[in-house]
Amino acid sequence: MKAVPRIPFSLLFGTLLLLTLLPLKITSSPRTQAEALVKWKNSLSSADPSLSSWSLSNVNNLCNWTSIVCGDSTGEVSQIHLSSLNLTGTLDEFDFSQFRNLTAFNLNNNNLLGTIPPAI
Repeated sequence: MKAVPRIPFSLLFGTLLLLTLLPLKITSSPRTQAEALVKWKNSLSSADPSLSSWSLSNVNNLCNWTSIVCGDSTGEVSQIHLSSLNLTGTLDEFDFSQFRNLTAFNLNNNNLLGTIPPAI
């Protein structure tokens, strides 16, 4: 029977320490962003018909969705412009964590309640 090699404690400890110190970058994909947008749209009491492009059957065209602007290199949402679309509802179902590169979120002239994180 072969002996199982023993890993020195210092090597194991050092590896674990290094892994905990490395920053974890959790990224979103265009698909998860599309799913988050559709979920939020479906939670609204009323949504403008112009948002009909916001559909999971249209997920591969996220950057062509109405009111959506994507970053050039990432393909992820960088801006959302929804002013004056008569949207009614809350931001409770809007998953801001999926939009780490969001630089603009325009909701002017709608009937929406909720808080937008200060980082936006």
